[in-house]
Amino acid sequence: MFNPIALLTAHGIEFHTEGKNVQEGWISIQCPLCGDGSDHGGFNLAGGYYNCWRCGGSSTAWVIRHLLNIGYTEAVRTIVEFEGQAVVTRRTREYASRVELPGKAMEPRHRRYLAELNYPRSVIEKYGLLGTGRMGRLAHRIVIPVYFDGTLVAWQCRTIVNGSPKYITSSPEESVLSVKDVLYNVDNCQQRRVIVVEGVTDVWRIGNNCVATFGIGWTTQQALLLAESFDEVHILFDSGENEQVRAKKLETRLTEYGCYAQVGHLESGDPGSMTDVQVATLQRELR
Repeated sequence: MFNPIALLTAHGIEFHTEGKNVQEGWISIQCPLCGDGSDHGGFNLAGGYYNCWRCGGSSTAWVIRHLLNIGYTEAVRTIVEFEGQAVVTRRTREYASRVELPGKAMEPRHRRYLAELNYPRSVIEKYGLLGTGRMGRLAHRIVIPVYFDGTLVAWQCRTIVNGSPKYITSSPEESVLSVKDVLYNVDNCQQRRVIVVEGVTDVWRIGNNCVATFGIGWTTQQALLLAESFDEVHILFDSGENEQVRAKKLETRLTEYGCYAQVGHLESGDPGSMTDVQVATLQRELR
């Protein structure tokens, strides 16, 4: 069980075991995520999880990252270091210490699939794409590495044949972090302005300064990462009604975090189906 008292004491971070904002079984701190000035953040001593009575819950590792001003993967390792004095949460224990990518260099059939979707061959090297064989759980797929803070943390596979599921994502046992705790391609963004899309293939289409949330079900961790990493966020989800509702909610959340956010609208389809001319126009408009 993760014991936050040991970690906070070791790093000289002030906390309280009693007072007006401290419930039984909790310790309180100033929340590092929302500019809290009155100890609304807190760790549950029985479960080791975190909650803020102002901005809500967040993963323990995400909070430790901000408390100690370290990377996310280092925050996870820091929690693990306290196992014994502290016990990591079940979620942390499930994740791997390193990622092994499935697949190997692409075969001609993988390259043909990308060409048929009008993706340039350069995306293979740019995003480190691999291909799988013809047998097994991951047969007939393109392997997409996911990096965060310069570390390989997970992978996703997309099928190149008819069938389902379209995507398979690395399990916790195969990942250092969940893809829902990071943003695809964030390490390659060099500006404080970004386009956020749903999927990895949307990123391949739009190119530089574009990240993906791995679906419309964005998480608080992803929203915080967007607000922390960028000053201006343009949300370009698919054209469906549900997708637009989720995009608007993300816009609202980012605005609450003090980040400029704006939802863009496609007449139909998704960013991955945009033409080169449409992409060039979009990039010019956002310069």
